[in-house]
Amino acid sequence: MSFWLFLMFMVQPLQGVYMQDDGTCIESRNTVTTVDQCPQNLSSWIEREKIKNCASIAHNCSRALVYHCVINPWQNETIEVCAPPTKINAKHCAEYNTKGGRIQDFSHPTCTSCKNQYESTDAYEYGECYDAVNKNNYNKITETYSIDQESKSRSAVMNSAYSQGKRFDVIILLMFISLVSVLCDV
Repeated sequence: MSFWLFLMFMVQPLQGVYMQDDGTCIESRNTVTTVDQCPQNLSSWIEREKIKNCASIAHNCSRALVYHCVINPWQNETIEVCAPPTKINAKHCAEYNTKGGRIQDFSHPTCTSCKNQYESTDAYEYGECYDAVNKNNYNKITETYSIDQESKSRSAVMNSAYSQGKRFDVIILLMFISLVSVLCDV
């Protein structure tokens, strides 16, 4: 009898987890588009919203799909997506989680202008969230350039050392063969 009571108390809280409407919408995954930049004001947002036309998309989600332009979880791209709106906590940027199929808080509280909780559809008001993506892309480009330059420098040094070291390699090889032949004779 106590086992069944224990099981009932364990299962009861889990039922709410699966029934909860957390904004997940798998169909929203099909609407993801990477964009160079997100709208920075309401008029641009409305213009992009009309073009994306989220209201015309058939879905089985519990809430309507609406236009969003947010960062991805790695903060290296801005994406347009049709997804159910949600509340974003203060100090957080809005992101789209492709795996979860939902808009959510970015994992780190990096938004200094996000003083209060806000609607995910108001993300355009917090341009610093998009600035981080632009900064990451700039860093990625300069990092790639630095790595390429470093690779070219290393390659030049290695080629020089290789051409000078050819004779040295042959001497080492001859010494090794001589040592093996001496040891085999013993």
